[in-house]
This record gives sequence, structure tokens and C-alpha cells, in this order.
Amino acid sequence: MDVESALKEFTDPAFLGGTVIEKMSYEARKVEKDKGWSSIDITMNLVGTFSDIVGYLERLEQFPALFSVERVSFDVNQTQPQELKVEALGRLFQLEKPGESP
Repeated sequence: MDVESALKEFTDPAFLGGTVIEKMSYEARKVEKDKGWSSIDITMNLVGTFSDIVGYLERLEQFPALFSVERVSFDVNQTQPQELKVEALGRLFQLEKPGESP
């Protein structure tokens, strides 16, 4: 799966549930041409209730691609204590076609 397709899925309202993505960025991380794969780091700043955020992270972990959630940091929104601010780092792995790079 390419990164554009994955991002489209990750930001689909049905996939998000009650979670809001405030910011999202991605960058190519590593190319292992001799092994035939590359990885792309995807950083997301999320806002939502605890249950919405946990549900979204679980959907990311179960995503039908070579994707893993690498790091998650939580912070309570001081003005709205029922709301969490989260930074999540995920990694999407892609198989490389000969002569191609991310």
C-alpha cells in the first residue's frame, strides 16, 4: 500500500471515529534496496476522548498493511480535562519495485 492510500484511509471520518487529527506529516525513513523494502514515518497530532483515541490507535494497529504504531505520548488538555492531546508516530513499510524509491 502506498502512503497516499494509507493517509486517505487514516483520515476517513469512519476510521477516525471521534478522534480529530490536528496535524499530520510523513517522511521517508529508510530504504533497504538490497532487501526490497522502505519505511515511512507518519507523525500525527490527535485530539479526542480517551476511548476515542484508544479506539483509533487500535484501528491503526489492525490496519491491513505493513504498519506499526511506534510511539505514543499523551497529554491532558488543561482547558478540557476530558480531552487528550496525543502525538503518535507510526511506520508504514512498503515493498520497493526495482528502480523505485519513496
